Amino acid sequence: SFPYTDQGILDWKNRFEKIFGIEANTQTYPQLYRGGSDILYQRESASKLIEVAQFYGAEYILSNPDWHPNMPGNLVIKDKVWAIWTVNDAD
Repeated sequence: SFPYTDQGILDWKNRFEKIFGIEANTQTYPQLYRGGSDILYQRESASKLIEVAQFYGAEYILSNPDWHPNMPGNLVIKDKVWAIWTVNDAD
């Protein structure tokens, strides 16, 4: 979900840039919104995603297990497309 406060939008933008390594602006957002973020997310290493999650104090991480088959941490739940792992157990 998208945040609706000024600070929430700024936090979302900063997290977006930290995960994907590109500036979030009016030129990049439309392409990423239409599925481009999935492509970038699956290209990131599991260790990079864990690093970003830990930086922001997340306790869990969501990904597609086909994209990140070696995700560190304990698998909490998995369905046909997505899985959730604990972040704190990833060290």
